[in-house]
Amino acid sequence: MKSIDLHMHTKYSDGQYSVAEILKQCENIGLSVISITDHDAVGAYEEMEKNPETRKIFSGKIIAGTELSFNKDGYLFDVLGYNIDWKKMQNLLDSRMDVDEKKRMQATLLEEWKQVCKKKGIKFDERIETTNGTKSEAFNVLYSDISNFDKHPENRRFAEYIARENRAFFYKKYFSNPNSEFFVYESRFSPSLKEAIDMIHKSGGKAFLAHAFAYGLEDTIGFINYAIKEGIDGIEQYYSTFTPVHENIIRELAQKNSLYVSGGTDFHGPNVKSDLNIGIGRGNMNIPESIIWPWMPSKCFLDNNNDNRVGEKIL
Repeated sequence: MKSIDLHMHTKYSDGQYSVAEILKQCENIGLSVISITDHDAVGAYEEMEKNPETRKIFSGKIIAGTELSFNKDGYLFDVLGYNIDWKKMQNLLDSRMDVDEKKRMQATLLEEWKQVCKKKGIKFDERIETTNGTKSEAFNVLYSDISNFDKHPENRRFAEYIARENRAFFYKKYFSNPNSEFFVYESRFSPSLKEAIDMIHKSGGKAFLAHAFAYGLEDTIGFINYAIKEGIDGIEQYYSTFTPVHENIIRELAQKNSLYVSGGTDFHGPNVKSDLNIGIGRGNMNIPESIIWPWMPSKCFLDNNNDNRVGEKIL
């Protein structure tokens, strides 16, 4: 059975590795289809178009994708966009917030994050700054500093919250949780789900609700039903933290509501999510290529040569 991974991140958002490094890993483990889904970004696809040799590192097929954040009741959630025209998506992202605005946003969030740390007595390097405006840059640069207990040994008393390996957990449970004393209102800069879906559709893609059971909600089924009413085309069925029970629930909901399904590890690199590997997640994943056949036209893959083009979906 051919295996795929449709959820991974590079340095164009909050991932650890370059596009070339990600493609090499995918090639080495023999994946047949992948999608790079950087947060609110499509720079990986621009890079592959400008540097065809980078694209050739991976001999399989690539679906152009992204992961858009959306705001619901002050919380941040994610919707995946697949088979997008990445240039149209870039224009839509820029129309919401250009690079300079993104940089100012992250600088603002960093100052708010620093104030939260000061109130809690958490030590950090005052010289830390944001530079590129990528998704969650403010959170990541300061978290990396405060969780460095060699540099700030006094922060060890907060190890329950800010241990390095807890980065993703802390972000979801505390930093982006309006009910948390560590909350920073990052979601105020994000669109609604309906607006995010509209951006994906305007770029020619399909919208898939991301990792519904990973948010720790009291009513995940209600959340999925909300997303269905807002107009999603599909839902992520396979994910690194999902159990077979989760997968079966999503499969049944997808069948009942005529939704497509997708799957991916959400790989960021060991410095961000230390327990995940491309293609296999925590060692328990083997996502079948057959799940994309109902919704992915074969002519719209990003080929590893520049001979075939369909709009901007083929590099």
